[in-house]
Amino acid sequence: MAASLAYGETVPWLYDVEVPVTDQGLEARKEASGTALVQLLTRLTGLTEMPENEVVAEAIENPDRYYNGFRFVEREVTDELGEIVEELRLRVQFERNAVLRLLKAAALPIWRADRPRVVAWVAEESEAGRRVIGAEDPSELAVSLAER
Repeated sequence: MAASLAYGETVPWLYDVEVPVTDQGLEARKEASGTALVQLLTRLTGLTEMPENEVVAEAIENPDRYYNGFRFVEREVTDELGEIVEELRLRVQFERNAVLRLLKAAALPIWRADRPRVVAWVAEESEAGRRVIGAEDPSELAVSLAER
């Protein structure tokens, strides 16, 4: 169809993940850091679900092998009733090389860190039919979008 132009931008927060935690105990931290690792793997692979993989299961069971720092923070969040409440969260800083080795060992895809800031598919429908608008398209719509 149509190729579009995308500029990559390095994502500095890529390996930092923050998740809710019940308390500051060891078991709660281990469970929350496993959840954070799953979020990171999803972020890095683009997969919506992690495959049932022995390597991934072992990593989630022992997530401390993949991070080099953590801290507890309190954040204001909106609960299910729409009220603002304080929530205890665990912020985990994962070690890039360890996680990349995990992805390789698990044979998972890797979505690079230099990503487009915004990704959009733009389609135009007219009397002639529907078509995808690419970055190099000379149409008025494409020029207007590029200017904005």
